[in-house]
Amino acid sequence: MFSNRSVLLLVALLSIGCDVATAIEAKCSACNLVADEIADKLTQEKPRNSLDMRGRIDGQGVRYGEIIKYRDSELRFVEMFEILCDGLKVAAFSNLTEGGPKEWTRKLDSVPGSVKFSGSQNKADVKSLQSYCHALVEEHEEDLIGLIREEQHKETTMGDLLCKELSKACKQPKKAKGKKSFKSEL
Repeated sequence: MFSNRSVLLLVALLSIGCDVATAIEAKCSACNLVADEIADKLTQEKPRNSLDMRGRIDGQGVRYGEIIKYRDSELRFVEMFEILCDGLKVAAFSNLTEGGPKEWTRKLDSVPGSVKFSGSQNKADVKSLQSYCHALVEEHEEDLIGLIREEQHKETTMGDLLCKELSKACKQPKKAKGKKSFKSEL
C-alpha cells in the first residue's frame, strides 16, 4: 500500500505545517485568478427555484419542514465550489512583460503572443494552479459563503475580499507615514 518512506514524508510535511495553499509561485496573481473565477460563476448563475424541504406529512396531511431559497442554500455553494477550479484549465504561468516577474494569466485576458497555453510545462503549471485553487477555497470556504450570502462581493471586488482580506496572498502596500503639515493661523 504505502511505503514507510512515503508515510514518513507525509508525517514530516504535516508536522512542519506545510500548507498547500502557500506552495505556489506568484500567489497574488494565482489568487486573483481564483477570485475572478468565483466572480464569473456568480455572474453566470441563473435564478433557481427554492428548495422544498417539507418531506414529512402528519396524519392530517400537513407537511412539515421548510422551504429554503436556493441563493441561501448549501446546495448552491457545493455546486459552485465543486466545479470552480475546473475553469482554470486555460491558464499559464509566464512573463507578461519583458523582464518582468512571472504571473498567472488566463487565455481570456489580453496577453502577449509569447505566452504559451499548451505543452507539458503548462499542464504541470495548470495542475499546480488547480491544487492551489482547491486548497484556497477549502481553507476559506465558510468565509466565502458568508461574504457571498451577504453580497459583499458587490461592494468590493472578489479579488480584494479573497486575496487581501481572507488569504492575505496579496500584501497591501503599507501606507507611508506622511509628515504632518502644520498651518499657521493668520
